[in-house]
Amino acid sequence: IGMMMFSSAKEVTSAGQEQINSTAKTLSKQAFTEYDATEVSGDQVVSAIKQFEDKGGDVQITVTLKTGNTTNYISTGTASSGSLTGKPRAVMTTDKKNMSDISNNAYINPNGNFDAVLVYDSNDNIRGITFTQK
Repeated sequence: IGMMMFSSAKEVTSAGQEQINSTAKTLSKQAFTEYDATEVSGDQVVSAIKQFEDKGGDVQITVTLKTGNTTNYISTGTASSGSLTGKPRAVMTTDKKNMSDISNNAYINPNGNFDAVLVYDSNDNIRGITFTQK
């Protein structure tokens, strides 16, 4: 009887853990929904960078400007493969300073228009956002 109860408890615990993981994944995806195949302003791009800056190694935000300049924020590596490394805080501070400096080639115009596309890895986890200026 004890073994049957243990086995049942283990199954319930496993099912509960799966439900928690599913809920966490759904909540995680919700943070990205406003950037899913939409047009956003440069101000929203800057907000996204600030919103996800503490996710180094988990998320990469890539911004490509009309000038052709491309900057990877928060993480380095390839988002689609899931092989990301968080950027050091000093580098992120410089990146954020440059995106607000109108004389810098990484400047993000807050009034600009950008196409936003989510980047998924092979396990269908969101690993990044690509913003391309129109």
